[in-house]
This record gives sequence, C-alpha cells and structure tokens, in this order.
Amino acid sequence: MPGFLQATHEWFKMYKIPDGKPPNKFAFGGEAKNKDFAENIITETHHYWEELIQNKTDKGELSCSTVCVEDSPYKISIDEAENIVKQSHECGPAMPRDQSVNRWHFVQLQ
Repeated sequence: MPGFLQATHEWFKMYKIPDGKPPNKFAFGGEAKNKDFAENIITETHHYWEELIQNKTDKGELSCSTVCVEDSPYKISIDEAENIVKQSHECGPAMPRDQSVNRWHFVQLQ
C-alpha cells in the first residue's frame, strides 16, 4: 500500500490540530521502525501484561480476579464474580457528555 505509512504518520501528527492543539511529535525523529523493532515492543508489553495479571508488579494493590484467563491464579467462577458485582455500590447518574465530542473536523493538507 504505497503511501499508507506516510498517511498514517500524517494523521497521528495532525488529528488534534482542529481542537487548537499543536501537531504531535514522535519519538525517533518520526522515523518508522522495522518489523523486528515492533515485534520486540509487542513481546515486551505482553511480558508487562502477564506480570500485571499475575499481580507480580510493585505498582500497588490490584484486583486480578478474572473469569476468563484460564492459567491465572486469580481465576474465579462466574458465580463469585456476580457476587462481587452485587456487593458493589450502585452506579450514579451518567455524567453529561461534552458536545464537542460530536464535532467533526477536516484538515486539508497542501
């Protein structure tokens, strides 16, 4: 897909401009990295995710209860999860949504 990488870069650079924000800046001087670099980042973040769901981080107390991660030591039954939900506080009214989220913008590149 010729031009796709450049178009993606431009979109991430400019998508906040219509809201009055400056263009985004990128690491590595905006240079695209190769497949090996991307796969290493994916592997590294997966490792962090695994530590998180195993509660092996020093980031404070985190409830790791799950009904769907089979090998997690924190796996609980659906009945246990439903009991947790029943014991939680009732939700309050929804907060109003800022209407600016419904505004569409178009940026024409020259």
